[in-house]
Amino acid sequence: MASGKGGILALETSPKGRGGETLEFRHEWKHLLSHQDLLVLRQRFQAVAQPDPHATDGCYHIRSLYFDTPSDKALREKLDGISRREKFRIRLYNGDLSTLHLEKKSKLGGLGNKQHAPLTPEEAEDILRGPQGWMLDSSRPLLVELYHKMHTQQLRPKTI
Repeated sequence: MASGKGGILALETSPKGRGGETLEFRHEWKHLLSHQDLLVLRQRFQAVAQPDPHATDGCYHIRSLYFDTPSDKALREKLDGISRREKFRIRLYNGDLSTLHLEKKSKLGGLGNKQHAPLTPEEAEDILRGPQGWMLDSSRPLLVELYHKMHTQQLRPKTI
């Protein structure tokens, strides 16, 4: 959650449907914290929340490879504050290849949505270097969508 003198705290809420079911979109607010506020909040959260089981010493390392168009459409939309946008990335946690997955993050107004599909290391390599035709036959809709966007919008791996 934080390092150095302060940190960023991401608070998430999930809107509920009339039947109490969790909807796909959520609010996410990020706040810059002083180091002192971070320590106080960590202590308070310990009383009401469980530590992330994937974390090591309260942290985990994330590596992301972002996809974008030759004209950097995803980056420009984020910088310009476009309210309806999306981005694709391949993500890995703590260097553990069993956590490798493709993720699509969408924004609609102030709401966010994440979809993900697991990947094997071989599939990730094929997405990056080819062949990619197998993606069309995948039972994972996110892989099919990425394939189409790689071929219609020229999405390519751009930023780690």
